[in-house]
Amino acid sequence: MTRGCTITVLLGLALAAVACISEPELELPPPRYEEREKALAVVREKLELLAGGDVDAAVDLLGHEDHRVRRAAAQRLGEIGEAVVAGLGGDGGVDGAGGAADGGDAAIADHGAVARLIERLDDEHPRVQTAAALALGEIGDHRAIDPLVETLVDKDRFVRLWAWKGLRKFGDDAVPVLLAHTSSQSPFRDYGYKDEAGNRLTIRAPLRDHLTSLGRGVVPLLNEALGNEQEDGWVRINAAIILGAIGADAAEALPTMLAHVDTTNKRLRLEIVRSLGHIGDLDPEVAPTLERLSKDRNRKISGAAKAALKEIAKVSKDKAAKEKKKRDREKKREERLKQKAAQGTDDKSGRPGAGPPPRSGVAPVDPSGALVEPGAKKEPLTGQEKVPAPKKKP
Repeated sequence: MTRGCTITVLLGLALAAVACISEPELELPPPRYEEREKALAVVREKLELLAGGDVDAAVDLLGHEDHRVRRAAAQRLGEIGEAVVAGLGGDGGVDGAGGAADGGDAAIADHGAVARLIERLDDEHPRVQTAAALALGEIGDHRAIDPLVETLVDKDRFVRLWAWKGLRKFGDDAVPVLLAHTSSQSPFRDYGYKDEAGNRLTIRAPLRDHLTSLGRGVVPLLNEALGNEQEDGWVRINAAIILGAIGADAAEALPTMLAHVDTTNKRLRLEIVRSLGHIGDLDPEVAPTLERLSKDRNRKISGAAKAALKEIAKVSKDKAAKEKKKRDREKKREERLKQKAAQGTDDKSGRPGAGPPPRSGVAPVDPSGALVEPGAKKEPLTGQEKVPAPKKKP
């Protein structure tokens, strides 16, 4: 009896231990799970409200606690603004003073959408920032240009990229503003960010890069700024740098650069000389001017002029080499065609062609060497068997 009781007690303890181990698996989900489900249900409900195109609802949802709702609201406002611009024939949904265009949803600015989207440029979530930047570009309100310029130096590189895409929506209207922010009077002159290498760049670096990417279309505005002696010195300096970075497509600015190459602004002189080398000797006065400046008393100017002359010489040498290769290819092609024509071969494939027609009065010869009479039936060669043609099935 004692042994049986002992076994029973041990079995009871073992079962209790197993029950204790498996007990947590039977617990209900923590309260946070239910709270999250409720929050997701609210998010779905809020996102469904955006499908109706209500501007007021979208503006209100820009302040929602969930970043997905804020992002969707910004995207919806951008879609509404883009539709307004398309309906107006591309004139822009809002005028330069921030007033609304006439008719329907064109009054998007009157709902405070632009101001609220500008606030979202400083959102804690990068995806909300990118959606707000693009939406501001699609709406086209000029009040957004300066905030978008400030966003070009955001710590997140994707936010910087989409801020530039938003600015591109403004077209040529944004170029003077971008160029003005390269001056010493810009409120953003000390703004900057660190690139992938850890180097800190001021706002002038991205502005120069973005304006350079516009290419030939921005050259007239840069040329005008460079030639305006009343313009801020740093604006003219950056205009010269950008023109040089554009390269040969900025050739129309060479007369202006040559006219101001002897300015009293030493930094501007230096950048003009450097840009002359980048653009090339597409004006007959470039080379003589650089030759003269290579003997300038300012060592920086003379050194830059010598470097520009070497760059132009290298470009000319490379151009001459390319032209020589092209002439050599054409010459070899002509010789190859002549050789093929002399051998009676096809010009393109190189396979034997029909060759010259036989002379009159001479009978053709078959491969065996025998003469073939005109109209005679051709006999098979020696060693060949005549195979009858297969009969057609009825």
